[in-house]
Amino acid sequence: MNYKILINKDAGTVRSIGKENLKAQILDCGFDEDSVFIQTFDELKRCIEESRADQSFLIGGGDGTLRSMAELFYKKQSPFGILPLGTMNLLARDIGLPLDLSEALKVYRQGANEEKIDTAFVNETLFLCSACLGTIPETSQFREENRDQSLPILLPQLTFRMLAEMERMNGERLYVTVDGKRKKLRASAFIISNNLYDKKQNGGMESFHRENLKGGVLGLYTAFTKSLIDRLRLLFKMRSGEWQYDPAIREWAGNKITINNNKSEALLSLDGETFTLSTPLEFVIEPKSLKILIPKGLARNNAEK
Repeated sequence: MNYKILINKDAGTVRSIGKENLKAQILDCGFDEDSVFIQTFDELKRCIEESRADQSFLIGGGDGTLRSMAELFYKKQSPFGILPLGTMNLLARDIGLPLDLSEALKVYRQGANEEKIDTAFVNETLFLCSACLGTIPETSQFREENRDQSLPILLPQLTFRMLAEMERMNGERLYVTVDGKRKKLRASAFIISNNLYDKKQNGGMESFHRENLKGGVLGLYTAFTKSLIDRLRLLFKMRSGEWQYDPAIREWAGNKITINNNKSEALLSLDGETFTLSTPLEFVIEPKSLKILIPKGLARNNAEK
């Protein structure tokens, strides 16, 4: 297959590796120089919008970059493949793609099949993996504001910030409706996942692994901690990957979820990027509505289920 490879030049991975080094790595895998575009997001957007219907794309970036690009492909109803150039690479993990860039490029060179996966929306804003409210986006925003600090200094600050946010938000009441059933909840963190997380997986990043990308269901996970010990235990399990089994966690599943915090807006994290949206927050899922390219060389993966 003849691919155009699109990579946001302002992405953190590009800055750390270097544009020329990254391009050289791609060319070493057998791709032509005129097929690689490492440009600004606006330039890449124009490239997609002006492309032919039969053009095949590979998008390099993290889950946030893929989310932004997926909005364009969703509107065009055109397929795209992904290259893992992020920190967590959740979608790449879910479809079974090698996380090494060279290995991912090699399997795509063997050809790819077009598959359709579910897309989720909150107030008509698309997300591919998850939407988070409460402690997670608040802490993410703090991390972005202090990114220039060294990691040994930033990590303790992040931990204390998260513990404080968990205690503060535990006192807030939210009204949640799952498929028409209304609930009044107190929780410091909400995760709405595009399909359910697999509890059978091992710890670490695998605790955010989705067994099925075509299940047509949203997962709602809430965390409510009563004491400092509860909060410390949950933080430990978040890092070890055993958070789903903590007694502070509750889980629901549905096709439509509404969350209202009695405020005019809410801070969310969508696939790792923070947004401020008006409330109430309306979450829906559209089954098999996004076309993606899955390398033929992969073993049976979650996107094919």
